[in-house]
Amino acid sequence: MSRVFWLLVLGACGSAANEKGYVAVERGESTPLEIFLLDPFNDPSGHSLLGNDIRERIVQRFGEPLDTSVRLEVDRYGSSGSQDRYTTMHYDDLTFVVGDRPGQQVCWLSTIELSGKRHALKYGLSTGVSRQYVLDQLKPANYSSEPTRLVIFQEVWEKGFRGTPEEDQQVTASIILSFQIDGEDRVSKITWKQSGH
Repeated sequence: MSRVFWLLVLGACGSAANEKGYVAVERGESTPLEIFLLDPFNDPSGHSLLGNDIRERIVQRFGEPLDTSVRLEVDRYGSSGSQDRYTTMHYDDLTFVVGDRPGQQVCWLSTIELSGKRHALKYGLSTGVSRQYVLDQLKPANYSSEPTRLVIFQEVWEKGFRGTPEEDQQVTASIILSFQIDGEDRVSKITWKQSGH
């Protein structure tokens, strides 16, 4: 059974977009950007990095972290006084931040930071590639390009919960990809961040 993702396309929407600006993309017809957003790593592949068992999936794919730290923050969206816990998992040239709500079955991948070439990413993306190479590979519809940064924003919506496609939309992730650019117009750091977390 294929999964359909609704992508909020910021900027000009093509004729395939509905009146709310969402475009349905079948899993088999996913864009390079969508594929990269759901799991930017080459190997091992097979499932998205999104989901409630994210910490276990990270350890399964990358091994035990070299260092782990935890911080608590007030939940900006929840009830008064509730807190979110953020676990930072450090690897060589790679950091994951995973959020959860203590006492609840809610967990999310907040941030991935990559500062080296040790971990292979899809489409040959890595530190050291040019800004233009990133744009050519991901083909984003909406991005901001500054002298020291390239930022791509995309919202990913998943279909399949309540009935009609209009009612079935559930946000899977609002993701910001940030590429730090050095003086030679090459990527020096890649940050994948779920906005709002």
